[in-house]
Amino acid sequence: MTACSMHRWSAFVLGGALALAGGAALAQRTPEGVVKEVVDATVTALKAERARQPGSIPIEAALAITRRSIVPQVDFERITRDAAGRAWSSASAAQRGALTREFSALLTHVVARLIATYEDEEFAVEPANAAKEPVVVRINVRQARSPGESPMQPMFVSLHRAGQSWRIHDLRAENVQIVRLYSANFAVVMERDGGIDGLIKALAERNARNAAPPASVPSTTPAPAQRAPALPSAPWEASSASP
Repeated sequence: MTACSMHRWSAFVLGGALALAGGAALAQRTPEGVVKEVVDATVTALKAERARQPGSIPIEAALAITRRSIVPQVDFERITRDAAGRAWSSASAAQRGALTREFSALLTHVVARLIATYEDEEFAVEPANAAKEPVVVRINVRQARSPGESPMQPMFVSLHRAGQSWRIHDLRAENVQIVRLYSANFAVVMERDGGIDGLIKALAERNARNAAPPASVPSTTPAPAQRAPALPSAPWEASSASP
């Protein structure tokens, strides 16, 4: 499996979580059961879209899949808090809310762009130990087009219990954690652009460009703090390959 493929499916699991509804029912499920439903629901939706319209999945359709029941399954406030690091503790309630909204919107768009490149990968979810939190669920991923040649590649999804439900708050693939990756980029932008308000502004501008027609707004993507083979190199990247 290529690094680009792992890049895509690392975010795919998060995107699948966005597509799974029914938070109250999660009390009766194991963490690995939740992840399996996440994967199955998203794969089913992607295959249905491809059957309806052969070829590449349009970004609008991918966004529609990604946006289904986003809040019950992904703890965006925790993801944002962890990515912001120490800046979160000094932020006001209004700043925290704005940062969470902009980061959530960005992740939704990034995930949609990535799952739109679905190529019939196969997934095997392993049992997890739910005795200690966070619970880490392992997923083995293999390209379906060459099952005899492509080895399984692992991904690890972190979940925690929130009330009666399980919620996703991190993901790791090829030793890269999504929260740590975004945290490094957030730190660069906050130092350069004037703290958390500068980060909120940068994210809002990126989200505005994502919502605009491709040629209507010039791109001014900030330079990434680091490069990684399996996940977006910067929070503003919304393509399926690292720059």
